[in-house]
Amino acid sequence: MRNVTVKIYLRCERGRFARWVNQVLDLHQSVTINEFKVCFDLDEKYYKADIENWINFSLDFKPFIGRLNDCGRYTFTTRILDGYRLDYITSLCLSYVEVTGEVVGFVLSNCPLIEVLHVKASASLVNLEYSVPLLKLQHLELPQLQTLEVDIGYGNFIQAPIFPELRNLRQLTSIISNPNLAKSLLWCTSMLKAFPFLHKFALEITERGLRDSPVEGEIKVEKAKRTHQCLKVVELKGFVGCIIDMDLVLYLLNNVASLEKIIIDEK
Repeated sequence: MRNVTVKIYLRCERGRFARWVNQVLDLHQSVTINEFKVCFDLDEKYYKADIENWINFSLDFKPFIGRLNDCGRYTFTTRILDGYRLDYITSLCLSYVEVTGEVVGFVLSNCPLIEVLHVKASASLVNLEYSVPLLKLQHLELPQLQTLEVDIGYGNFIQAPIFPELRNLRQLTSIISNPNLAKSLLWCTSMLKAFPFLHKFALEITERGLRDSPVEGEIKVEKAKRTHQCLKVVELKGFVGCIIDMDLVLYLLNNVASLEKIIIDEK
């Protein structure tokens, strides 16, 4: 009986909240808004139309910051973003909203000014691929992500990117075609530290101009304060055996206690 009473109460509160939000939006008369935030436990089955109307409303007014929290596992798709410019968005937070890697990739590709992207508690977000310049991105939080492929291309970074800690990430593929990052590969160790439970790391180096020339000097090995305990397989493509390459290989041999295999491909 108590459970029935709680369900009736929640249904009434959800309906009251949705009506209240709709009334507020109807009364809104400003030309723009800086931030749009919706946070309430709504049932997508009954309030999907309301949620999408709110998202459309916010996109019409071009907010710099968007937050959609606890909306009853609402499934956020690229369909609702079709026809809208997103190049003004600097921050997007989606909590307890279902999104896929395709949606996150779409956002990253169409929001060049984005500084903060936060996706929390989305069971659908497992894999992500992106290869776009992220010059403004300062904070990326995708705690449930398991597979990541990132193409660090020409003009994307002047210096090595800073990656947030992703404790669920199991597989990482990084493609480097940036001459600024091809001068040394030891910055890749910061990625390994950010992903402590990584099982497989694949690195493909396509920028080879500086790395083909003979290199003089001593090979330096950076000792980690804590050895990596989970990384088992490392695959290196575009490996030519110069000091830059050997720096990274020796780091792996000396600091990855769990390493079982290193695959080297010279192509």
